[in-house]
Amino acid sequence: MNKNKNGSEQHGFRGYSTHRVFSGFRIPVSVQNLIMRDYATRYKLFFKLGVDEFDFPNCYVRLMSLLQELPTLEGIIMCSLFMLPEDKNLRQSIYDAFFKSGTRLHLVMEKIVVEDLKDVIKVEELIQISSTFSGCPTSIPKELLPSLSLTDSFCS
Repeated sequence: MNKNKNGSEQHGFRGYSTHRVFSGFRIPVSVQNLIMRDYATRYKLFFKLGVDEFDFPNCYVRLMSLLQELPTLEGIIMCSLFMLPEDKNLRQSIYDAFFKSGTRLHLVMEKIVVEDLKDVIKVEELIQISSTFSGCPTSIPKELLPSLSLTDSFCS
């Protein structure tokens, strides 16, 4: 148990899960909860019952309601930073809610705990790198490959 900036008690971490695809994966909510519970156990965090987001594109109703709960929590645990909204301004308002309440956001798969601005910069860099990769080619056209018999046998 911790106390927030206003001196109120904060108890445990809530999990946040989604039914949507994130970072190319659709992980069942039950599995996300197991991942978060295991993480909390490993790091000796008190894990409270989590919430799962509605399955609508760009819907963050449950996440926003969790932010309202932050003054009574130590923070939120979610499986990946790619569960955060795509909208940078909305993400910034989420980070601000954590800073204002003196709580932490744990991102399990990336092993990042967002506590201050340097952590936000790290998260935003990963999001930017990921969006850059989405525009990169995933294969080399055969006509651009050198004509070596060894290469031809691999490309046939």
